[in-house]
Amino acid sequence: MTQSALIRRWEEELASYGKEKAAAFLLKGQRKGGLMYGDRAVCQALRPLFLARETYQILVRESQLLRSALGRLWRDFRADPAAFADLRFTAMEEELIALDAQVDHPDTFGRIDGILQKDGSVRFLEYNGESPGGLGYGDALGDLFESLPFFAKLQKEFGLTRCKMLPRVVNTYLNSWRQWCAARKVIPNRHPRVLILDLAGAPTIGEFRLFQTAFREAGCEVEIASPEDLHFNGTTLVVKGRPVDLVYRRLLSADLLVEPKMAQALLDALAADRVFCGNGFGGYFFAHKGLLAHLSDPQRRPLDLTPAELQSLASSLPWTRIAQKRARSTAPDGGGELQDLETIVLANAEQLVLKPAADYGGRDVVLGWRTEPEPWRSAWNRACEGRFIVQARIPLETLASPWQQAGEVRRGDFRFDLAPYVLGGLKVEGLGVRLSQDELLNVAAGGGSAVPAFLVG
Repeated sequence: MTQSALIRRWEEELASYGKEKAAAFLLKGQRKGGLMYGDRAVCQALRPLFLARETYQILVRESQLLRSALGRLWRDFRADPAAFADLRFTAMEEELIALDAQVDHPDTFGRIDGILQKDGSVRFLEYNGESPGGLGYGDALGDLFESLPFFAKLQKEFGLTRCKMLPRVVNTYLNSWRQWCAARKVIPNRHPRVLILDLAGAPTIGEFRLFQTAFREAGCEVEIASPEDLHFNGTTLVVKGRPVDLVYRRLLSADLLVEPKMAQALLDALAADRVFCGNGFGGYFFAHKGLLAHLSDPQRRPLDLTPAELQSLASSLPWTRIAQKRARSTAPDGGGELQDLETIVLANAEQLVLKPAADYGGRDVVLGWRTEPEPWRSAWNRACEGRFIVQARIPLETLASPWQQAGEVRRGDFRFDLAPYVLGGLKVEGLGVRLSQDELLNVAAGGGSAVPAFLVG
């Protein structure tokens, strides 16, 4: 009742202020603050997501249990990589991941993408443990919505709060860097010299600048640069003539694998253990969607999962399997007798989706309920030749919201996801939110909108 009353009051205040006026205010603020993905404002919605605090607490609890279970897989992989041969890591990928073989939590911060269900439970789609984007945008959008003239009134009336993530992430990076120094018996500088690294011309440059400001507010020197700007002299990683202590890596492994030599200086510095890289390449292991298959399948999951973890996985993870022709017999979604995986997949297209196991941005996803039988069979055959997972369809709830498009304010129904953040591989805090009128919830895919989340009560 509180949330519905809050939405009703928001709509009243928005109408009183003027929807077109609010849309112009938010668009101007995004352009001024660099809240852009390329040349597109990251938020088109005219209302934040309001979430009951009790629901947020469920998300946090279930997310921590999932990350704990994923940590068991990382432990097992480090002990015996051959046990994960079905993930089909290439030799180059294994070399990258091995750079973090001694690191317990290479995912300095990560994002768990989940879907809220009608009953208040959550189903998790994937874990981006490599280098998730969007967090900085969420913080800045929260500031922007709070600056609307009528926000303070509603904030007081409904007890609205939010979790600002940029200071927390920066603090996590700095603590991880200090631990890295201590393990090597290195006396650290008071403040590290920070490099934010990605390809030149990345469309997320606006978010990099938000992180640059946050690191500077923590007392750090910060440079935004691309791989060709780096040099390793045998003892020190250097960018534009200045030494680097800490790398905030936004350069994706997928991009580096296309052209490994472009970041050779970084790889050499890491191999020599001369620089700390937050969100190290071990995060690429965590981002492999096949890990959810290992946790979803009772025949594959670690034997020492706790009762709490097992109960959480049973309710929060959708049925997931690695796409392969010669898979062992497995139980279908919901249980029952073991069957050939291909039989299950071809007979249940309406309830399944095929996803690349090690890609991002919603590329090459095939929705079974949108695909005719023969194209679905062809997609399955192609999936088995590559690296894909097959996953149970998760119902997407919708919410109605005013939004702006091409200078006009309209009203539409949006699907949405909730993405809690994992800090240091241990603690879950904060929340990212994406809206989309399509079934692929991805801002980078072109049709989505980020919005800030506010807790109610």
